[in-house]
Amino acid sequence: MADTPFTVVSVRDDSAQVPAYLLTYVFPFAFATADDTASFWAYGVFAVLLLVLLARTELSLVNPILLAFGFHTYEVRTTGDRTISLISKTQPLPHSTFLAYQVAGSAFSFRRLVDGDMQ
Repeated sequence: MADTPFTVVSVRDDSAQVPAYLLTYVFPFAFATADDTASFWAYGVFAVLLLVLLARTELSLVNPILLAFGFHTYEVRTTGDRTISLISKTQPLPHSTFLAYQVAGSAFSFRRLVDGDMQ
């Protein structure tokens, strides 16, 4: 995959969404029992809805497993008024330039810093 250069205008750490993700999508299954057919089907519909959301949105980037390994998800606004989701262990600072490779859609993974600093 070819690296794409990005120059940062502003950065927001989206990893803070992980607790909400856990409470909304994981916690309901922690104490779930499917004692009857209606409960089983309700959990099945919920699971299908979650899979559709993961496929059609960038919800998969808000992932507690990534955070457990030290990777944060940043919303980065770049020059040219483009917004990307960046997966990185370090946060790029405004006015820095970095190279990243495309993971999927507007999601990129940090490759290396070209100019500037990282936090």
